[in-house]
Amino acid sequence: MPRRKPADSQSLHAYVDGAIARTRPGQIEFNPLNLLLGIVLIPLVWVTLSTVWHAVATVTVQHSFWKTPQFWFFHMGIALWTLFYIGFRGPFMMFAYVFGHEWTHACFAILCGGKLLRKPVITPSGGEVVTTKNNLIISLSPYFVPFYSVLLGILYLVLGAFFELGTDFERWFYGLTGFSWGFHIAFTFWMLVRSQPDLHYNGRFFSLTFIALVNVLILAALFVMASPTVGWLEFGQVWWATVQDLGARLWVFR
Repeated sequence: MPRRKPADSQSLHAYVDGAIARTRPGQIEFNPLNLLLGIVLIPLVWVTLSTVWHAVATVTVQHSFWKTPQFWFFHMGIALWTLFYIGFRGPFMMFAYVFGHEWTHACFAILCGGKLLRKPVITPSGGEVVTTKNNLIISLSPYFVPFYSVLLGILYLVLGAFFELGTDFERWFYGLTGFSWGFHIAFTFWMLVRSQPDLHYNGRFFSLTFIALVNVLILAALFVMASPTVGWLEFGQVWWATVQDLGARLWVFR
């Protein structure tokens, strides 16, 4: 599907919906470059995820990371979200997701130099953002940016700049971050298994691999920031060693 800037009177979702409707499902223009890029991203996703898994396992076992407040309260937040999702799922939860989804589109449209022509429309059944610009980051941002986790992080940084935040506040922060991260992951999976116009704009296969890679990178960043022993240098060294190991294995099957 050719990339075109939406007209001022069109919304991001309406624009993509219209483009797909004109070509009809199953007749969306095939872009071999997007397919190639998606294939290239697969080993990057695997290497990064493998590195995160190795780093987490090593730190958890050898350095007792599982005993730290960061580990326990973050995972308690995820567990609480799971119970909340199972027991209290309803329209209000969908409204909260749509709110974060549309405002993420809106924020990235502004960051990429676009303009909002009206306030985003938010309803439990869906929403829309009227913007003058669309691109890869704008269309896929809600699938890898945990909107409410980002808000919590900004709040934490702002309060930390003016007040001395104690241990109890940090534990609440880790717990709420785990809760909001669980919210993001659950609804991201829920949306991705459905036919989303956002994914068709750049090709579904490439979009899915790109979303997977960025989510894994964000998970890696969260781990490095929370880990008392693993820094960016150590993580990068393990990542590069994993790349070399993958290359050696592939070379055997040349």
